[in-house]
Amino acid sequence: MIGFHTGLRRGEVCGLQWSDISFEDQTLTVDRIMLQDKHGIQLGTPKTQSSFRTIAIDDILLQELKRVRKRQSENKLRHGKYYFDSQFVCTKENGEPVTPNSIKWHSGKVKKELGFDFNFHSLRHTHATMLLEDGVKPKIVQERLGHSRISTTMDKYVHVTKKMRTEAVDIFAQRLRRSSN
Repeated sequence: MIGFHTGLRRGEVCGLQWSDISFEDQTLTVDRIMLQDKHGIQLGTPKTQSSFRTIAIDDILLQELKRVRKRQSENKLRHGKYYFDSQFVCTKENGEPVTPNSIKWHSGKVKKELGFDFNFHSLRHTHATMLLEDGVKPKIVQERLGHSRISTTMDKYVHVTKKMRTEAVDIFAQRLRRSSN
């Protein structure tokens, strides 16, 4: 849900801690990522300087985050001394952090069960495309995704949709009508 609502990369989602969420300001801050290799999990820094960012989040995601935080507190009581106590936003029932590899595995399972090409990064593409389709300025989308260059946003993450093509023609036709009046 975080990936779909924000366009964050899976390492950024896994690295989120509760101190990165401002319920008052309705923002989420990316200042660390979770990496995973044969030696286990570690925390690192985001991909580029522009990947360090604070973005606004919507009411739906905010309510889900509040629900998850409450559930984590309940799980901590339920599991007692066996609970893995951390500050990560995305955890399993026992408090252990959700890892980039587990997200990759679950994405593969979704792909197989639904029968279409899907990976976690698809949520990032969808987030950017939906924002641009609905008229959000490319610069804002660039900042949300944490890209250092707008060309990366426009070239790699935005798929020109039928809706965008149709709107472009409509906008042009409306302008011509206004000019001829």
